Amino acid sequence: MEPTVVSNPRPRAGRIGRAAVLMAGAAALCTGIPTAAQATTAGAETFTGVLVETGGNVQFPLVARGAFTAVGHDEPLDSEPGDTPNLYRDRMVFPQGTLSFVHRRDVNAIDVDPRTCVATIRMHGAWEIDGGTGDLAGATGSGTVTGSSHGLAQRVDGECSTDVEPLVLVMHVSATGTLSLPELSA
Repeated sequence: MEPTVVSNPRPRAGRIGRAAVLMAGAAALCTGIPTAAQATTAGAETFTGVLVETGGNVQFPLVARGAFTAVGHDEPLDSEPGDTPNLYRDRMVFPQGTLSFVHRRDVNAIDVDPRTCVATIRMHGAWEIDGGTGDLAGATGSGTVTGSSHGLAQRVDGECSTDVEPLVLVMHVSATGTLSLPELSA
């Protein structure tokens, strides 16, 4: 849609006031303050995150956008008895509560430059939301996940190793699908 240009004879303060309202609405979306659009109880959902790991320190900010819109972070959890090696569990933490995120991850390819030990990993899989806390209690959903990682592998006996934690890892992840959740209170 083409932007519409309207001549506005009102004083500058009126335009600034409208801009402030628009910015407040944008801030509400980014901070997770519920809005009318967020009250949707079911629909398309995308979770986008960037994991950065260095020296055992992991940071994983993420953005949820769709049926539920908020900014939060991801906390990887330990496996449970009976989990397969490619099943991962995470807690997605948002101002409104948490989501229990379970995903199967299949690695498409791991490429390691033997000279520099720079590793590139591409993966895909499926995800499921099986509950939550706070305003997100009772959430359900599912979809697909894709991601790519770049890291610096450690050398073991002079060779680049993918069997030990990398020195640095940056992973971009996108999970798309559907999400159903109780209506958020305004």
